[in-house]
Formats: sequence, structure tokens, C-alpha cells
Amino acid sequence: MTQRMANLLVCMISFLVLHLGCCQSVQDTECSNYLTEPSGVIFSPNYPLNYSVLLNCFWSIEVPEDNFVILNFTSIRTECGYDYVTVYDGSGALFPQLGWFCYQPDGIVVRSTSNTMHVTFSSDSVVTDQGFYATYTSMVSHAQCVETLSDLEGSLQSPFYPFNYTNNLLCTWLIQVPDEYILQLRFTKIETECSQDFVYVFDGSDSAAQLMGRYCDTPSEMVLVSTANLLYVVFTSDTAITKRGFYANYTALEKISSCNEVLTNLTGEFTSPYYPMYYPNHADCSWLIEVPVGYFISLSFPYLDTECGPDFIAVYDGSSSSDRLLGTYCNVTGGQRLTLDSRSNSFYITFISNTFVTRKGFEAYYEACEEFQL
Repeated sequence: MTQRMANLLVCMISFLVLHLGCCQSVQDTECSNYLTEPSGVIFSPNYPLNYSVLLNCFWSIEVPEDNFVILNFTSIRTECGYDYVTVYDGSGALFPQLGWFCYQPDGIVVRSTSNTMHVTFSSDSVVTDQGFYATYTSMVSHAQCVETLSDLEGSLQSPFYPFNYTNNLLCTWLIQVPDEYILQLRFTKIETECSQDFVYVFDGSDSAAQLMGRYCDTPSEMVLVSTANLLYVVFTSDTAITKRGFYANYTALEKISSCNEVLTNLTGEFTSPYYPMYYPNHADCSWLIEVPVGYFISLSFPYLDTECGPDFIAVYDGSSSSDRLLGTYCNVTGGQRLTLDSRSNSFYITFISNTFVTRKGFEAYYEACEEFQL
């Protein structure tokens, strides 16, 4: 290699180094920000177009004291292995990491433990992608979780839901409606640490009342019905793991004065209390169907769903529970229909429920049919 060519090569390398360094410096300046508003947005340069190579960006978020930061990434699309978004739980990169992300097309939510959060984004010199877009909001860190609820319908939730609740919580909700109502409480989902964090529901005004249940992870909907106009809900968490918590809504239902009936028409229907809403605990109902002599009764249940075991329907072929028991029943599934025929002109049906789980119950129809005479 001649001296002239060597000098030319050195000049080219020097130019590239200086050029790339200059470009990176400009990019760093353009994509680094200090954010102090209580809410805002951050996104990779050029979003939704592809970001550039050799980026080194940061966003430092600081919201008012006694708040924490919730950062919601709607999408993250970067080259995994080389290009990353990193979130720190504090004002800089020396604080603990909350996450290190590359490809999260469905987004992700991150929450700080204080009023500051630091976000960095770096890319290498080769492949690029769409990048990311995120919004941030601030939320008061001292959530109100001791409440008395008196409206005929309403809701309650763990602090910060749908984000994770905090440690060392002792929350209470007293639901109290007028005396002529009972309460139906519906949990859409409960996500708590099953070894230490629990939701307790009491059938009364405080924790001395009957415990209806202690709950943690319940992936499906759960419904509880009070026996009177009061419910008391307690939520506790320990010093370690947290999860999303719970959301519940309640509805006040007018009390049914009695669920004991005598039915004498040739056709009729009856249902469990509050059907198609959930029946209450401690139900003790009876129906006497009595038609003229010379008729028998065809009884059908197009829908039947109770807690098998403790809650059931009993059907007697006669006018009381001392007559022949045709069977006890708790559910009819798969679109089937339970149909029973009496030997005489009367049927006696009872329905009982226990202290705990309730369901929709049942609906029943009957028809009197003349006996065939030879």
C-alpha cells in the first residue's frame, strides 16, 4: 500500500468516526427529555416509522410527591437481542430495573414505587423496527380504602386496580342499604397472593358477623347474596408479593317476603328467589301444587343450576315432605330438561341453600293433565 493510499484511508476512517459521533450526539439530544407534567407521552424517534441506528435515548419522569408513575406501552417493536427499552424505578439508570423490553406487540404496563421513573432506549448499528409508544399518568400513592357505601348499586375495588395493589393494606367496605333490601355482590375476578393476601366477606355490619368466605385467586365470576341489608368486605395484603387485586359491583334487591306458595291453577310456573339473579343464602322455600282430583301433574325444569350438595331441590309425589320422594336435584346441563310426572293430583317441592355459594337457581313450569279413564 502506498503512503498516499494509507493517508487517504486514515482520512476516510476519521471522517466516518466524526460523522457517526456527531449524528449520535444529535440523536441523543433530540430523544432525551425531562418530563414533569402529571401525564404525558413518550415514543421512539420517528414513531410509527422505524427508528434510526445507534440511538441512545432517555426520558426522566418526575410527578408530584405522594404520587407514583404508571407507564402504559401500547406497543413495543424492537430488534430483540440488540435494541431495548429499559425502565428504572427511580430518577436514573442506577436505580433498580422494573423491566427490560424488546418485542411486546400487545403492550405492557409498568408502575413505579415512587414519584420518579427513568426510561432508556438504545439501538445498534444494523436492523431497526417501528419502536414504541407509551403514555404515562400519575396516581396518588395513598389510596382511600375505608369506605361506607349506601347507594342501591355501586362498586368497590382493591387500591389502584387494575394495577397491582400495594403491600401492608387493611381495607374495609361497609355496604349498607335500607332495611327492605338484601345485597348481591358480584366479583368479576380476584387476583391476589393466595398464601397471604385475602378478600373476606361477612354477612353483616362488621367482622363479627357470619363469614361468607375468604377468597384469593378466583379466575371466574363469583356472586354472593346477603341475608339482610348489610355486607362487610375486608381486604388485607402482607409485606411481599402483590397482584392486580379485585373488582366487584353490588346491587340491592327488594326482599321477598316469602317463598312458600300454594299453586292451584291448571298451569303455572315458579322460580327460585330473585331468578334469574342469584338466589340468597339460607333459602328455605316450598311450593305445593294441588289441582282437582282426576288430574295428574307434569312438572318440568328447563333451567336448574344450584351448588350441588348443600343446595338442592327435592320433589315429593304428594302434598307434603312425608310423601314419596321422587328425587333431589341440583343442575340440568347441556340444554336438557328435567321432567317429572305425579301419580296423584299434587306435587310438593322444596328448595334449600346453605351459607356459602349461590347460583342462578331454577325456573319450573307445570301442567295438569286429565287422567285417562277406561
